[in-house]
Amino acid sequence: MSEIASFRAKLKNLVILLDDPEVTEIAINGPGNVWAGYRGQRLMKPVPIEGVTVPLTTSLGEVIAAHTGQQVDSNAIHHDKLMVVDGMTVETGSFNFTAAAAKSNSENALVVWNDPALAETYLNHWQSRWYQGIAFKAKY
Repeated sequence: MSEIASFRAKLKNLVILLDDPEVTEIAINGPGNVWAGYRGQRLMKPVPIEGVTVPLTTSLGEVIAAHTGQQVDSNAIHHDKLMVVDGMTVETGSFNFTAAAAKSNSENALVVWNDPALAETYLNHWQSRWYQGIAFKAKY
């Protein structure tokens, strides 16, 4: 089976989200931990999808990372949680897109709008970690 056909077969349980024109983003954070972003909504929502297992999550991650030039941290875990948007906006905090974060944990998030200097500082920090990383090598 070709690599593309194999990848499509792995996505079969996610077709309901992939085919939904209102879904703008999908995050798979682990077994049974799927989130979807919807057009016009600020936050992603947990979505019950059967068949999202550790092997599937690992396999999808390996395929995506290998084909998108991703890196892995060569030292300690990269535990930063931040987004820099359009070089102007920073979102940071403790929130992970997980069911526990949304339902049980005490989490925080901070969004700073229209601050290019702060955005540059955060982006430089992220870039410094990127340069310390090593290219991801798929195991297949």
